[in-house]
Amino acid sequence: MPTDTLNIHIDLSALQATFFRRLQHQLDVTKVLQVGCEQVTAEQVAEYGEFGTFVPANGAQLKHDDAKAEAQDWLLRGFLRDAIEGAGLFLDECLQVCEVLPMAAKGTANAAELHRVLHELPRSNHKLHFPQKLEKLERQFGIATRFNANVLSLNKARTCVVHRLGAVSPLDVDDTGVLKITFQHARFVARGQETGQELVLDRPGIVTTEESMLELHFVDNERQFKIGDRVRLQAHELYDTIITLWRFGLAAAQEIEAYGKSLGIQFPVPPSEA
Repeated sequence: MPTDTLNIHIDLSALQATFFRRLQHQLDVTKVLQVGCEQVTAEQVAEYGEFGTFVPANGAQLKHDDAKAEAQDWLLRGFLRDAIEGAGLFLDECLQVCEVLPMAAKGTANAAELHRVLHELPRSNHKLHFPQKLEKLERQFGIATRFNANVLSLNKARTCVVHRLGAVSPLDVDDTGVLKITFQHARFVARGQETGQELVLDRPGIVTTEESMLELHFVDNERQFKIGDRVRLQAHELYDTIITLWRFGLAAAQEIEAYGKSLGIQFPVPPSEA
């Protein structure tokens, strides 16, 4: 079968930027809904009625404060669910790029190869479960990041949220009987220029006693849930989820670039680094 010369443009910056925009939009929507939950009153809810409102379980309605608390939980779990769904789409795109790179390095392809890489493989990759996508990236292309364990733990929580409404079951826990979620947490630290003493800045109003350098540290922050618990995230863990996925996205793009370079592909230097 005849082959054609290829001219393929691969933009790794756009690959991760698309993922980060998804996260940003999900954050923006969630923040609007959080503010609404915090400020809505029982009177406003009562005034919002539709003709012929259906009540499936009369007498079982939640009290207003309980409904607000449940709504906050639902929002945070919903963000976790959608963020991991977005990460799954990012993995689809990573797999697509890795499939294309050997073809780009060769510079030629026939019609059957193009159809397989551009049409058949994307469909089969999309059907893989989240852990399978990560496993394929590592097994077939050597793409793995030090944040894989973090995102896998987030995916376990997502699975619990999607399939069991957040109620932790024996299907969700490890050998120790707990569901562990490991976030990347950003910590601001003031390091004294004379003493070297570190002061964690975790709330407003903290005053340093000497001239200090402000440092940003990333640390693992773990939450554990037992069987019967509900996955309930704190508001700050929404940002920890974003930071975790952001660092994963950056690292994955760097690994893909290294894979492409190992094939002999030269990537242009970003304008900011030129």
